[in-house]
Amino acid sequence: MVLKSTGQLNVVGMGGTVGLNFPAVFSLADALDYNRRTLAELLPWAERGLVVAINTKDGENDGEV
Repeated sequence: MVLKSTGQLNVVGMGGTVGLNFPAVFSLADALDYNRRTLAELLPWAERGLVVAINTKDGENDGEV
């Protein structure tokens, strides 16, 4: 689901990534008939890892969210 949602990143200012657009991700999940409860439990953890990885790669915040 995270790989399918990479186009739904919330980006601010000078390109810093702050997270996923959850309403858009849940709309995609509904279209794919994914379990919303499971997604609600797991997505915040996946989002955190994604944001840390992107921001570390870009040299921002030393990976802090």
